[in-house]
Amino acid sequence: MYINTTHTPDKKNSYLNKFNKKRIQTTDKENKIQNMSNLSTNDDCKSYCDSVDYYRHENHELKKVVFQLKLEMKSQLEQCLIEQKHNLKCVVQKYKSFIDDLMSEKSQLSAECDDWKQKYEQQQQIIEEQRQQIYNQSQIIQQNLLTIQEIEHDFEQERIQKQLEVKQIMNLKDQTIDELNQIIQQQQY
Repeated sequence: MYINTTHTPDKKNSYLNKFNKKRIQTTDKENKIQNMSNLSTNDDCKSYCDSVDYYRHENHELKKVVFQLKLEMKSQLEQCLIEQKHNLKCVVQKYKSFIDDLMSEKSQLSAECDDWKQKYEQQQQIIEEQRQQIYNQSQIIQQNLLTIQEIEHDFEQERIQKQLEVKQIMNLKDQTIDELNQIIQQQQY
């Protein structure tokens, strides 16, 4: 996670410059004290004690500067975290809205799918009923065809029977005509 700590670069640089100057001064004075420690006069001791007091004071000032710098950085960090929290909240709200829209669209599509499924099932039921009707009609047609075939067979039998009867009648007629002709011929003689 990137934390922006550049809200007040001038103040930060100012504190760092002060801190570096104090550190350089402290190093110089430490060197002087090291040189003085080799001397054994009272003035040197007094000077050494003054230097120690001075360094305590400088150390205290440095602690103040470091503490101030820490407070400033903490404040900047808190501000940055507040901004990031706000940004994260906006992103979460955006995606929550996006997910809510998707869920709404999913519910709508689910309702449409249920409607289409119900229509499909109704059509399937209608098709099944029509198929059953067609099957029943085909059974009726089959029975009617069998009946027609039986009628045709009966009719054909009857037609053949009638033809035989007509043939017999025609034979009988021919025979009768022949007999009549014979009778006529006999009467002429």
